[in-house]
Amino acid sequence: MRRPEELVFALCHEIGNLLAAIRLHGRWRDPDTGLRLSGLAGRAGALLALIRPLLSPGCAETRRFDPLELIDALRPALDDPDDPRLRIDLGSAAALPPVVADGETLCQLLLAELFAALEDLPEGEQLRLGAVALGDAVAFVLEDRLGRARGAAAGRRLVWDVAEVVLAGWGGRFARETSGDAQRVAFQVPVARD
Repeated sequence: MRRPEELVFALCHEIGNLLAAIRLHGRWRDPDTGLRLSGLAGRAGALLALIRPLLSPGCAETRRFDPLELIDALRPALDDPDDPRLRIDLGSAAALPPVVADGETLCQLLLAELFAALEDLPEGEQLRLGAVALGDAVAFVLEDRLGRARGAAAGRRLVWDVAEVVLAGWGGRFARETSGDAQRVAFQVPVARD
């Protein structure tokens, strides 16, 4: 008999596949409704992908990768890669040292944050994503204006709580700073040691 955790992970994988199918199907059927369905399915899929690292933190392999590789992978995963509300600064990651983390989970964590941040973004504002070196870590940084307030276990706050747990498992950390109506959130992961 399979362990319950294995079954949860298998169910999550199947639900993720169904969400991907909904996302594709919605885009072909009706552009307006399809875009909304696609966005919701993408957001749900990113959140669903975070269950495994929460329930079984040692199951994923960390590997060495280039920060630019990760940032570059985010845009195509969004519903509108050319969304004017999002500015992705690839150049900020170009000269950074390699990092060590579970790249797939970090990508899903950043996608979950992007989806939630875009939903909360005030009208006319822009979300900026880049990367910076911070001593022996690299931080993937999102900067924006404060959006709608959410409860402690929903939206961006939920993603931030998940980020604290997941990043700590790799020796990283989550940080958030506010100044007036601006905020900066940082997903920090350790630099690879040679």
